[in-house]
Amino acid sequence: MAALNRPDLPTPEQIGELAARREYHPICYPLVAGALLQQERERLPSLRENSGLQAAMAFEFAFGFYGSSRWINPAIEGDPVAAARVIEGTWKPLLQADVKHIPYLSGISKDSTLAPVTREIGPALLKLYPKSNAGSLEGLMRVALIGAPKQALQLLASKMARLRNLNQDQQALWLAFSLLVTPEAGLNRAESYLRKGDATAKAYRLASYLESLSDAEGFPELTTISPLLTRLIKLLGSTFGPHSPPTDAWVGRHDAYESAQLVGRLIDALGSHLDDEAVSLLRSLRDHRALIAWKEKLSHTVEQQRRKMREQRYRRPSVQDVLKVLEGGGPTSLPDLHAVVCDHLRTLANKIENGPEDGYRTFWNVVGPGEKLQAPLPENEARNRLRSRLNSRLTPLGVSVEIEPHYANANRADLKVVFQSMNIPVEIKRHYHRDVWTAPRTQLKKKGLLEVVWVD
Repeated sequence: MAALNRPDLPTPEQIGELAARREYHPICYPLVAGALLQQERERLPSLRENSGLQAAMAFEFAFGFYGSSRWINPAIEGDPVAAARVIEGTWKPLLQADVKHIPYLSGISKDSTLAPVTREIGPALLKLYPKSNAGSLEGLMRVALIGAPKQALQLLASKMARLRNLNQDQQALWLAFSLLVTPEAGLNRAESYLRKGDATAKAYRLASYLESLSDAEGFPELTTISPLLTRLIKLLGSTFGPHSPPTDAWVGRHDAYESAQLVGRLIDALGSHLDDEAVSLLRSLRDHRALIAWKEKLSHTVEQQRRKMREQRYRRPSVQDVLKVLEGGGPTSLPDLHAVVCDHLRTLANKIENGPEDGYRTFWNVVGPGEKLQAPLPENEARNRLRSRLNSRLTPLGVSVEIEPHYANANRADLKVVFQSMNIPVEIKRHYHRDVWTAPRTQLKKKGLLEVVWVD
């Protein structure tokens, strides 16, 4: 413990310089051991006032002893600002020398005990060493993203956008950082970035770093604002498709697989948004020609999103509403109206085809009773006769059927079933019509009924 009180101890900066040259100081181990004994036997001295404790901490973070030292956490918690100054002073010479591996830089952002320290040193070190090697730069960005003021990081990202002579990793890292901190500006830069050179390799690198940096909390814009998320999915997904897990040994980054996993999670994130804007955007991605490789994933997510929306928007009927339905009363909700109309259409179809009155003859041109069928009626006339039959069944429930209503975006339907403020469009098509398979999605927007008339 006496080593902690020696007057000739090196400063954190001097210890960092030793580490950069891969040299040890003879006082290193006695200091670390003294700090440990001091913590076990007595109370630790003030970090701010004790140069011996500062030197011991500097040795820990310069040479990698921290993981096995029990005294560090109490010292940091006692004075996080002083601890930040020690760690910053220790790491500066290592960053200046562009050392490939700085102890604990890559993991400091994951240690909750060090959160107060990261807030102090992250932005400052990142601003001083914006062109560090990829490993150190990635670590500095992760440190800065944890707890640093958002406005300060946005200003930093804006300034660093003007950096020149960056290598490929540095360029991709700063783009990923910008996407998290200033999403709209980052997307604009990323779109320009991918237009030149090998777009696939660039997109893999960008996605890989974005995945790594996005572990930081407090930057939800990129995944919570649907238009921005949609742009990012389109940007990355149009450059590369899904990828199977690697079959070789798991060593280092697997950019293709990890990048594809990221796009999949971004699609899931958009699918978790249950507002009308997100629904429209996700469907536009599903139908986008450049994203054909993601068609299956997008289609599945669209259907999952629809299911979640139905569950979220469903309102349980009251006891009175249930009794009304059971007693054969009018519909109590839009799904109830839908079910009522479907039930009556099925009943009519069965009666027309198999009933004792030869109801199907109503939909054919005939000369007289019992005469040979000539030809099916024109569509509009057949529609009018179906409407008349359906109306006679629904009118007692207070439901009416109207002819050829027009809807938004120049869409129209043959019939509209109306009950109070609710309505359901009904489209009627012959079985050979070219749009019979696409009408539910393109014409009715999956919000109505398609009645297919099979005449044989």
